[in-house]
Amino acid sequence: MANFKCIKCQSSFEEDINGIIYCPYCEELQPLPVILTEDEKEAIYQDALSIYMRAKSADNIRDIIYIFEQLDGYRDSNHQAELCKKRLEELKTDALYAKALQKMDLETVRGYTEAIEILEKIPEWKNASFKLDEAKAKLQTLQEKLEARRQFLLKLSMIISACLIALAIITFLVVEFLVPRIRYSVALNKLEDKEYDRAYEILEDLGDYKDAPNQLKKSKYNRALEYASLGDALNACKFFGQARGYDDADARLLEVCKGLTIEEQISVLDVGSYVVFGVFEQNPELDGVERLEWIIAEKNGDEVLLISKYAIEAVPFAITNTSWNGSIARQWLNDGFINGSFRTAEKLKIREKSITTVYTNDKGEERIEITQDKVFLLSSNEANRYFASDDERMALATPYLKTKEAHINLDNGMAHYWLRTPAPNGDVMYVNGSGTINEGGKTVEKIMAVRPAIWISVK
Repeated sequence: MANFKCIKCQSSFEEDINGIIYCPYCEELQPLPVILTEDEKEAIYQDALSIYMRAKSADNIRDIIYIFEQLDGYRDSNHQAELCKKRLEELKTDALYAKALQKMDLETVRGYTEAIEILEKIPEWKNASFKLDEAKAKLQTLQEKLEARRQFLLKLSMIISACLIALAIITFLVVEFLVPRIRYSVALNKLEDKEYDRAYEILEDLGDYKDAPNQLKKSKYNRALEYASLGDALNACKFFGQARGYDDADARLLEVCKGLTIEEQISVLDVGSYVVFGVFEQNPELDGVERLEWIIAEKNGDEVLLISKYAIEAVPFAITNTSWNGSIARQWLNDGFINGSFRTAEKLKIREKSITTVYTNDKGEERIEITQDKVFLLSSNEANRYFASDDERMALATPYLKTKEAHINLDNGMAHYWLRTPAPNGDVMYVNGSGTINEGGKTVEKIMAVRPAIWISVK
């Protein structure tokens, strides 16, 4: 009984050496022990001969060659190894021949081509030369048939193409002109019959056809007025929000919102709409403070990101420290601003979030800072993510802000406002009055506007 450790799966096992040894776990052929008795050699030799006589696959032959070569010098093991190698070559050649016949049976151009390539390598094997001539002849015949068919299909396709072009022109005219006109008329009739859902579906699908967008917003604006006259502030809020940009819908929306909770506002308004939440001094000519207006920037389950609609205050980013963590802007937002602008119940709705700020030096090396904030400034990436264009990114300065030392674009009244992302040179990035992100930054001691952002819970 000899001990073995499988060369493939590393399993250990014991086996009597009375023939060729295979691993009982993975069936891998094992090398012979260095020291063998004459009886063990004879048993292995006889086992190898038996397997050789029954062998039908190349793998079997390779195993026997391996064994005979290890029995080097025992009886005629070297001669038997050479016979096995010859048999192995015959099996390989016969496998190629069989493969060539299989390719020919496919009766395709590729099949005949591949069969020819194989048969040209073994012209002396069996009747390979005859099969080679047969494959070449059948390939030529098939290619001629395919070419004739190709020419027929080409002519047919030209006729069909001409018909399809004519049909496409007719279809285009119908789809682009007749169908939209009919659907537009149907939508207007639906509006008159107060079948609003179907009318809105058609008008939205029509896109910019005629004044479909205007008709859509006009209808929703009128419905909002109707709901407002009935004292249904929630539905008035919903439809004024969907009519954004039409007539005085934005102003009416904010007036209606003032009578609703923030949860009610969020429940009927989509991303991009305005809501009111909290207060802040915005117009020194009016008594008291005014309600703060926010843009719904993102909805994430029960949490909603709000970004101030206006630039509301002017502060330096910091004195010497460019870090958001130690900045004056962060301290003011999370102390003076939040405590002065929100009632206790409102402050409870504002979530404290982990805010990530990425610092990149002039070598492109990054460092990440994470702070816990309730109020924060946008990063440069967030300013790009939540505003699709420079126009959307611009922030109008409030009348109150204009009395401060903030930088304001005199042509359009838009403020330059801080971001929290540091520039590689040590300054801090900001959005200018044209809505462009200035990545070169501004020195931290400069006084510029802030545009707060908060996450609130609406559950």
